[in-house]
Amino acid sequence: MSKSEFARFVADLGTDAALQAAVKAKTSDPTAVVAIARSKGYAIDLDDVRDHLKAGRPDLTEKELDSVAAGRATAKVVVIPVII
Repeated sequence: MSKSEFARFVADLGTDAALQAAVKAKTSDPTAVVAIARSKGYAIDLDDVRDHLKAGRPDLTEKELDSVAAGRATAKVVVIPVII
């Protein structure tokens, strides 16, 4: 399909919270991601997604990567000194 159509889909992932949530829930299944995209009016196919994954997603920003990354979490450690 069109590179510009896939680029539109990727750009919209960065701004559409509902689209992000739908894709995030299915990131391990490229076929499901294509189905979601098509149901939202994007003319992309499985080859677009596979090519994008193979390319290492160079056109995604860190924010976009975080929005579609499965299972990524961070932890914050707080140390409180105790005087005995």
